[in-house]
Amino acid sequence: MNLVISPAEGRPASGLWTTALVCAFALHSVALAQDAPTRSGFGPYPIIPGPYEHGPDSSPIEGVPRGTVTEHVMLDSQVFPGTRRHFSVYVPA
Repeated sequence: MNLVISPAEGRPASGLWTTALVCAFALHSVALAQDAPTRSGFGPYPIIPGPYEHGPDSSPIEGVPRGTVTEHVMLDSQVFPGTRRHFSVYVPA
């Protein structure tokens, strides 16, 4: 018993296979063309070790008026019924 496969049966998909191979080769070429990742962190900026020190404007200053922070709770959500939302509002002096 001989198994005979007609060449005409494989032809309709040959264009699809060619397109798939060309796309795979193109994607592989793009992946190989990229530079290797560096170990220096995120971007060209140096990573400064140690604790962060706040500037002089980060702490309260005598004689400067202070604003007020009021806290509120929203109980009537129309989008998500039954949910509570806590929020704060800062009012500058």
